[in-house]
Amino acid sequence: MLAKHLSKWNIHYAWILLFACCVFELALQGVFNYCAGIFYVPVSSSLGISVGAFSVSASIYGISLGLFSPIAGKLFSRRYFSLQMACATVVMCVTYMLLSIANAVWQWYVAMIIIGICGSFLLILPIPILINNWFEKNAGIAVSITAAFSGLSGAVISPIGAKIILDFGWRKAYLTLGLAAVVLSVPVILLFVCASPEQVGLLPYGSAGEDISECKHNQITSETHSTILSRKTLLVLATVALLSVFKNFHNHYSAFAASIGIDDMSGAKLMSLIMVGTIFFRLALGALNDRADIAKTLTFSLAVVFVSLLCVSLIYTNTIIFTAATFALGIGPAMMAVLPALITGNVFTRKEYGSVFPIVTMVSTMASALSNSIIGFIYDAYGSYVPAMMLGVVVSILTYFLAKQALKTQA
Repeated sequence: MLAKHLSKWNIHYAWILLFACCVFELALQGVFNYCAGIFYVPVSSSLGISVGAFSVSASIYGISLGLFSPIAGKLFSRRYFSLQMACATVVMCVTYMLLSIANAVWQWYVAMIIIGICGSFLLILPIPILINNWFEKNAGIAVSITAAFSGLSGAVISPIGAKIILDFGWRKAYLTLGLAAVVLSVPVILLFVCASPEQVGLLPYGSAGEDISECKHNQITSETHSTILSRKTLLVLATVALLSVFKNFHNHYSAFAASIGIDDMSGAKLMSLIMVGTIFFRLALGALNDRADIAKTLTFSLAVVFVSLLCVSLIYTNTIIFTAATFALGIGPAMMAVLPALITGNVFTRKEYGSVFPIVTMVSTMASALSNSIIGFIYDAYGSYVPAMMLGVVVSILTYFLAKQALKTQA
């Protein structure tokens, strides 16, 4: 067994698992989350529908992803963990590829329900579960590394996808990206993913030497009414729901760039810049949280969002400021990749975490889906993304005060 051989060389299998997590984050998050925006304009134009109507598909995806996450947590079998992930990946990617022959917007709506359900087994729960099972020490760094890889995939895959759309059309882009995702992720999942160190006779990385049977495992447990309905839970859910708003501006950034006269390839480069910013901030937020605390990390994050939205929407004629603000907007997806787990972990005990986190995930994904459509419809109503960005500025202020109240209840 590879895990046993590595232990002889003082290499813990947790790091191999982390590598596997990074690879399927690179393949799946990049295609299914970070490339969504490059299809908004070409597909809506081809179908003769509004951007807002097409962006509803992203909302449906987010809602199905969120609603099914608690169910997926209960369905996960530790014995067949990797097999379940691999099957979900195949179904998800094949459905995505079938969009290459779609001709009506309702087909996107149906496809996104299927992709969202499969995504609940892949894009939200597995990495927190795996990292918390395998890492007693450096779990925060591990989360930041996997989050950075998903951002890297957006920076790399988004311009490739945009180039495919320009040269061969959006249909070929769906086919190519879906095929690449399944080829990259399935072998790694089947070969390297193992639900817990207990299954291979190991302790978590950094464990002080407890008995294996007593090692912590971040399993999804049944919710208790006293925890779910508590004031601190409601405050955390509201905070995370508002934070999710900032994840979606990057989805519309190609359309925003076009609306202010920027050509398609330059818009794709700006999307890549956002993805680079996402990588940077995912690592930075994890490091800041380790060195300071969650309160300072949240304050810093919301300040960056506040300033970047103001600059992008009001000072876009200044190339230097606009470029810097575009990079800074990468903090939106980074916040949602890092902060919900950190906030939940700070406010709740380890015993409560397993029952609350799936609910936090469900609320954040559904709120993200809703806000994504709202941004699209605001653009349709005003012919500009500036009103939506100003709304984001207001939300950043509200989130700051709400988060302060939530953190006062921490365990």
